[in-house]
Amino acid sequence: MDHEIIKHAKNENWDICTYGLGYLGKRLYKVIPDMLGLSAKYYCDGDDSKVDSIILPGMKGIHKEDLIKTESPKIIFILVDDPYDLEIQKMLAVNDHLHTVTLRELALMDDVIESFYGEALYKKYKELTDYSVEHGGVHK
Repeated sequence: MDHEIIKHAKNENWDICTYGLGYLGKRLYKVIPDMLGLSAKYYCDGDDSKVDSIILPGMKGIHKEDLIKTESPKIIFILVDDPYDLEIQKMLAVNDHLHTVTLRELALMDDVIESFYGEALYKKYKELTDYSVEHGGVHK
């Protein structure tokens, strides 16, 4: 994932959408965008009946086919487990306006790591990764 995309989304006020209305999606639809200073406007799922029947406060449901056809740039947070996240990411890649972020990508982002662990533990984490890289380890 290109971290610059998140900056563009903030600066240009892109729409944010969460994808997935299962266990993870219903628990993380607000938390994940908030960690990055964003607010989701839409939610989606591969099952349109879930989109029609589930209400997430302050958000609008959008059917998968309508999302795929969108003509404005959007960040899509894919809030489903492996391996389904990669299938969804591939499906949405047909539209260049849709910029996807999976949970596995989020887990590697410094902003998310710091938000999750707090500033003090994040500093220790960075020291460890820097030390590891200096001494032959690999940091992705």
